[in-house]
Amino acid sequence: MDAVLLTGTIRALSRNGSVAAVEVHDTGEFTVMKWLGGGSIAIGDRLLGALDAFGSETLFNVTQRVDIEAFIQAIDCSANDARRLCG
Repeated sequence: MDAVLLTGTIRALSRNGSVAAVEVHDTGEFTVMKWLGGGSIAIGDRLLGALDAFGSETLFNVTQRVDIEAFIQAIDCSANDARRLCG
């Protein structure tokens, strides 16, 4: 089965900038991901990819026009839970 491509916006980052809370546009829920490399990430960046799949994923940073590698740690989170998981 093909992955569903979703769009989302980074709403929060951990202090070291490696963990992000991404608000998924279609659901309003949050995905928490660890940035592993490729380009960079910042609050407000729009991402495209399998934001509802656990594990390693290649996402497209629409804002910066670059692929990034990420590890999806949590999906379907509330805003408060996602911010807490970001640390």
